[in-house]
Amino acid sequence: MIGQNIHTTIVSSTYDLLNQTNSALLRLCDQASSLVLIVNSTEQGILPSQLSEEITLLELSEQLCEHLLPLSRGDRSSKAPDILTQMLNCIASEVVWIDRIQALFEPSLELDPLRQLQELARIKPIIAIWPGQITEQFLTFSVPGRADYQSYTANELANLPIIHFVEQREYK
Repeated sequence: MIGQNIHTTIVSSTYDLLNQTNSALLRLCDQASSLVLIVNSTEQGILPSQLSEEITLLELSEQLCEHLLPLSRGDRSSKAPDILTQMLNCIASEVVWIDRIQALFEPSLELDPLRQLQELARIKPIIAIWPGQITEQFLTFSVPGRADYQSYTANELANLPIIHFVEQREYK
């Protein structure tokens, strides 16, 4: 049996990316969780320097690690979800743009990165940059066989807006 394909919106400019994320957030406004994923297949950074005042950038891994460092190894996995919630609650803006989420994939934290992002998006709308790959049938992080490998199917991603930012090619 062939699985269903992951629905993505493909964009190739920062302007289109901003329009699509705004549009996706509007469609999610009556949902319990407002999460938009961006998969970046370009060499360039995609965070626009002109973020509006209603949006805050959270570079998650660095801040999460700072909070986890003083804790014992045993306490880190049990306290990580609460620390993430506290981090988000301390942000005053309406929408949070989350980048550098690699710490969510740390096996010792025992988190499901996608589910954790969805839980955080119940607090306030989140636009998260996914640091992995997307194909027609899978959203992944890392490679099979590694402890930090994660893979999600179209069924697991149903109703989740995914924007695929691709390199704009120049034709000569």
